[in-house]
Amino acid sequence: CRLAMMEKKGFDFNPDVVLNVGIDDLTWIVKELSHAVDKNLDVPYKGLMAIVNRAGVEAGLPKIVAEQRLRPYRAELLEWVYRRFSEQCRQRGVAAVATFIPLPEDRRLDLEDMQKQMELAREAGFVLLDTSGAYARSEDLPSLWIAKWDRHPNAEGHRLLADSVYQALRTYLATQ
Repeated sequence: CRLAMMEKKGFDFNPDVVLNVGIDDLTWIVKELSHAVDKNLDVPYKGLMAIVNRAGVEAGLPKIVAEQRLRPYRAELLEWVYRRFSEQCRQRGVAAVATFIPLPEDRRLDLEDMQKQMELAREAGFVLLDTSGAYARSEDLPSLWIAKWDRHPNAEGHRLLADSVYQALRTYLATQ
C-alpha cells in the first residue's frame, strides 16, 4: 500500500512535497484489502480493518465475494487512506499533492469514479493537479496504446503524461 510505504520509508527522505499518483484508487483499495485479508498480510491500520470487518471480509472468502462485500465501502476506505496520508504529511510540514492520470481511451463511463476520487482527495486536504487533458492533443487515442488488447499508454502516451504532470507541477510550485 502506498500509504504504508510512505510512512515506512518515504518520509526518511525529508520531502517537501509528496505526490500521490492515482488511476483507479476506488477499485485499487478493494483489490488490495481483499488480497491482504485473504493472504493474512499485516494491515497496520485499525481504522481500515474496522471497515473490512464491518463488511464481513475474512481470510478464506473467495476473492470475488470479498471484493463484492468491500465494494459498498470503497469510498469510505479510500477516504480513510487519503485522510491518513494527508494528516501524516501535514504533521511533518510536507505538502500533500495528488493527481489522477487518465488512460488513453474514452473513459466517460469512469468519469463518476474519477470525480469521486478527486473529491475525496480534496476533502482530505490534498492539493490536486489536473492532468486530465494529457491526451487532448491526440486525435488517435489507440495510437497511444501499448497494444490493441492493452490500453495502457505506450512510450508516446507516457511522454504526454509526463509533460502534463510536469506542467501541472510547475504551475503548482510557481504559486508556493
